[in-house]
Amino acid sequence: AGYLQLLAARYRDGLAQRAASLVALASLVAPEPACRAWPQVLWFDPAVEPAPLDSQPPGMLFRGVGWAAMRSSWEKDAAWALFVCGDYYAGHQHSDQNSFVISLKGDLAIDAGEYVAKETSFHNTVLIGDGQRPHGNDPRRFFAPTEEGGEFDTGDIVAYEENAHFTYVVGDASNAYGAYGVSGDSSGD
Repeated sequence: AGYLQLLAARYRDGLAQRAASLVALASLVAPEPACRAWPQVLWFDPAVEPAPLDSQPPGMLFRGVGWAAMRSSWEKDAAWALFVCGDYYAGHQHSDQNSFVISLKGDLAIDAGEYVAKETSFHNTVLIGDGQRPHGNDPRRFFAPTEEGGEFDTGDIVAYEENAHFTYVVGDASNAYGAYGVSGDSSGD
């Protein structure tokens, strides 16, 4: 979260400034040790105005990481959801392709995958066979590119549409299942 201050200051980014202020507010509820205040001391620039939230779209596709975030509005009582379907990048990532969370005045569909609960069955997703192919805690994946059709090409968001009435998102996670031979062909052949 400290790097938000740097982004805001270096790029005069009002959205990063808004996010940094929200993180600062959250730390009032759950205080962090004073030793973690160094980014605020080094990088906070009061001349950068926080961007108003309603200047941002209510939905956004983050194709690079395979996330689609959506909300009904920027009001406090808004419904919001997150859909996940992307490549496997790092050792701490979960086997949760085509999973989602939804909230409206509280959690409606949660992700129960805690730090050690990485398997598909701990996430809101369709479980096929024994679940998605597990990956170990391989830290080398942090900077390695994803090879098309390779072991770490586990999902893609293939359709995304946002309008005033709904947000539509579709993910293809067939490669995440590996040995189960899941395909997008629903003809039964």
